[in-house]
Amino acid sequence: MTGEPPATTRPFDHMVLGLFVREVRRQCEFIALAKDDMNSALAGLSDRPINWEEREVHSRRFWFSAHMLLVSAGCLSKIFFPSRYNTRLHRDRARLLRSVFGIADDHLLKDRRFRDSFEHFDEHLDTWSQTSSTFIDQSFGEVNTFIQYVGAPAPDLEAVAMRNFVPGTSELTFQGKRFDVRATVAAAEELAETADAIDAEVDLWPPRTLPEVRGVMLSDAEADFGLTSEELAPLLAAGVLPVAMHDDSLLVGRAALERLRVRKVLQEFPAVRDGLIHISLRRAAEILQTTVDDVRRLIAEGELAAMPLPLSLDDAFLTRPQVVARAANWRSDGEIEN
Repeated sequence: MTGEPPATTRPFDHMVLGLFVREVRRQCEFIALAKDDMNSALAGLSDRPINWEEREVHSRRFWFSAHMLLVSAGCLSKIFFPSRYNTRLHRDRARLLRSVFGIADDHLLKDRRFRDSFEHFDEHLDTWSQTSSTFIDQSFGEVNTFIQYVGAPAPDLEAVAMRNFVPGTSELTFQGKRFDVRATVAAAEELAETADAIDAEVDLWPPRTLPEVRGVMLSDAEADFGLTSEELAPLLAAGVLPVAMHDDSLLVGRAALERLRVRKVLQEFPAVRDGLIHISLRRAAEILQTTVDDVRRLIAEGELAAMPLPLSLDDAFLTRPQVVARAANWRSDGEIEN
């Protein structure tokens, strides 16, 4: 027994990609919720006057949310950087997802050591019990300022300070290790934007309302998104990219560039690329210039062949060529207008 799973005949297709994209988006949302809760708890802790009971409520809320933020960051880390003990199936999936999301090999999510400190807190307590009698946990501030409260030699404070948060730098600390909360939240926000772009490109799930588009300087498009001027020029000339001028520089919509980058990367993976021919009932209705109910009627009458789509907000999908062909037939028969 090697631990490797049996060979599978199912490739990493557009549906599997869509499910992973949804999970990435969900964990990013959890990080945003945890960040908001942490800020709310900090605001409560900073209120004056505050009694001891209120402080305990806000403190517990903060540390609960901090744990949840680390859990979701760890989930994202394992999606893109599985353990070296995982099977080839997991490693290949992660490699593809890193390519699609544009995740570098040294991305900050790769390092799970800080999260492991929280997760394996019991082991740290065991070690501490054999080496020290001074204990600091769920505290706030720079650890080296706690000397006035514990009377321990300053060099030993980091070794005995467990879960701690430094408001001035937005860092969690654990026995000298530091975790940048602000940088992690920013990384999750970028991943969420990319997940939205992939959602729109793959056309697997119903569209979501995208946030206000941020601009990127055209000169940075190649370095940041891997898009060449030759690829962008015809799209700019055709007016299909959102653009704006700022300080004599041309800005291009970040979300549009991200969709182009995703489309370009997806072409490198045949199983996903072939899946891009599938479209939702909503998109089929737009091509046919009719309603979704009419598309369902055509499916029921056997005029269009549909495939079920489990776990989707829609109930089926169709291949784009047959829908386009049907639309062309309708136009030639005079049933719909151009």
